[in-house]
Amino acid sequence: MHDRMVYTRKGDGRWRRTTSLFPAARVAQQIIHNSKDHKVYIAPDISLRVFVWDFSDDIPRQNGYILPFYVGRDALVDGGTIDWGRGYYFRRMIATSVSGQVLLVACMEQDSIWEFRIYAYDPLTKTGERVNDLGDEALILDMGFTVVVAKDIPGIKRNSIYFSGFNIDHQSKDPEHIFVYDLHTRTTERLPQWVVSSVLPGY
Repeated sequence: MHDRMVYTRKGDGRWRRTTSLFPAARVAQQIIHNSKDHKVYIAPDISLRVFVWDFSDDIPRQNGYILPFYVGRDALVDGGTIDWGRGYYFRRMIATSVSGQVLLVACMEQDSIWEFRIYAYDPLTKTGERVNDLGDEALILDMGFTVVVAKDIPGIKRNSIYFSGFNIDHQSKDPEHIFVYDLHTRTTERLPQWVVSSVLPGY
């Protein structure tokens, strides 16, 4: 993904190209579309900013950016099983909830142990409020959105984060690379093979 984006609208019959997406980066780590506010959130891989594009008008326009996403050490060390005195892998990601709320997600990993912190972004105050419970929703982290978990769907847990292992091959079709993090217990388990086969054909 270079620094321009192409798009099309229903009935266009052709592709259009935007102006430069971001002035100081060449590759987008994440591109998330929010259908509730018709905005696209772009997180470059070498910038802590999340650039916002507004697609509500005929011509898309850049609508500012979310300020650098900072997670204080106090928020990181409030429990969990990671040894914060040692080195650990850290990654920032973005997502949107079913209601259209923009979520900022901090991901930490150490020796195959994961911890997550979720913040709901407020565009008015430009701050993030800690989210400890997703309610009846589950976050599909790699795809950048939450889904409502129906009670009659076996194997899919509410208030959880579904993700692939960050330090292993994302492209490998191995169910052991897909994990579920329970926000209540703050524990991680592999997604059962029968669940993978039913929701991800071909695995």
